[in-house]
Amino acid sequence: MQTSITNSTTRYGWGAIILHWLIALIFIGQFG
Repeated sequence: MQTSITNSTTRYGWGAIILHWLIALIFIGQFG
């Protein structure tokens, strides 16, 4: 049970990081 929660949290964390960087790259591409 604990492992399942940890994996879910890690996956969400990586998704947030990747999404953040994608948005940053888009802004750099448009305004950079």
